[in-house]
Amino acid sequence: MKILTAHNHYAAHGGECVVFMREAEALRAAGHEVATLTRTSADNGHGLIARIRLAASSFHCKDAVCEAEDIIRDFAPDIVHFHNLYPRISPSVMLACSRAGIPVVYTCHNFRTVCPVGTFSNGSSDCFRCTPRNTLPCIARNCRGSLPESMVYALRNMAAWNRGAWNAVTLFIAPSHAVRDTLATRGLIGEKIRVVYNPVPIPERPADPARGEYVAFAGRPSAEKGFAQLFAAAAMLPEIPFRVAGNGFDAVASQAPTNVSFAGHLPESGMQEFWRNARLAVVPSCYIEPFGLTAAEAQATGLPVVAFDTGGLSEIVGDGVTGALCPCGDVPALASQIDRIWKDTDMQRSMGEKGRERAASLFSMDAHMERLLAAYAEAVELARAESSTP
Repeated sequence: MKILTAHNHYAAHGGECVVFMREAEALRAAGHEVATLTRTSADNGHGLIARIRLAASSFHCKDAVCEAEDIIRDFAPDIVHFHNLYPRISPSVMLACSRAGIPVVYTCHNFRTVCPVGTFSNGSSDCFRCTPRNTLPCIARNCRGSLPESMVYALRNMAAWNRGAWNAVTLFIAPSHAVRDTLATRGLIGEKIRVVYNPVPIPERPADPARGEYVAFAGRPSAEKGFAQLFAAAAMLPEIPFRVAGNGFDAVASQAPTNVSFAGHLPESGMQEFWRNARLAVVPSCYIEPFGLTAAEAQATGLPVVAFDTGGLSEIVGDGVTGALCPCGDVPALASQIDRIWKDTDMQRSMGEKGRERAASLFSMDAHMERLLAAYAEAVELARAESSTP
């Protein structure tokens, strides 16, 4: 199969970028021809003119459309798979692919098809004020913390729906049932969404959590990822060391208790070592977590995982089997479960072993590829049926 895959990389490397790269590499390894259309938000430029051009590109990016048309002409893909569109690819590219008669697949790594900021969260609680064709609450509530940014985010969402960009998608991919169900209830056509769990590497040699030296957290210092709840739980457990991996924590490090240390950004090899040296992982996301890549990676390494019971995390963590799920935002419960597992060597090893088995079964690259290729085949058939309908 010939596949064109497209993604706008974020300025800060994150889970979506990891999945995009893992997927393209696996498709090539499986013998498929893969072309890529990529942009990066690290090249957005500075100054007022650059910002205006960037905002305009998120509505219609002429150079990305031209590049896509060139690739379609020269490469003739059987299918086009989109990941992040904003700000330098834009929904216009999906429309161009659809006009060319190419089946379009779009992975909903977040909720941006409906929620302009992609989280259905206002930082402290779930927020469902926006609808597909009315995202003005994003402006009224200044959800980006910058009125010009909030306006661009809100208006580009409405423009995409009004131009029929999401109707150009043959099939949507959701990384969890939580994403599928949430989007289906918020206006996206549920019959067009297929669940394909994100892939994680399964190390040949599992970790021994009983030898672990700290509680591990990997992520970014944003409110929805629960770094404040992590710090609060750590403060309740001063005898237990916590270690944090990820960019951007310099600005909030002063808020952390003394038993929290910071590893900074780590490459994939460094992340595997980070997990291997931990006793358990904690994922305190405080919004509808679309998947929870770090939870799956920790489980694949053989670690128990303690998480809030929200979104895709409840599909990754088997409560009482591969770790523990706590009521979302309940810091005392989070600290209690961390303390309980930290002290029980047998529990650590049992949960780690079962978690690794679960990850190998559901989240391995083989499992991912089987579901992804099935979705591609279905999209091709759907597009063929639509084109033959009078």
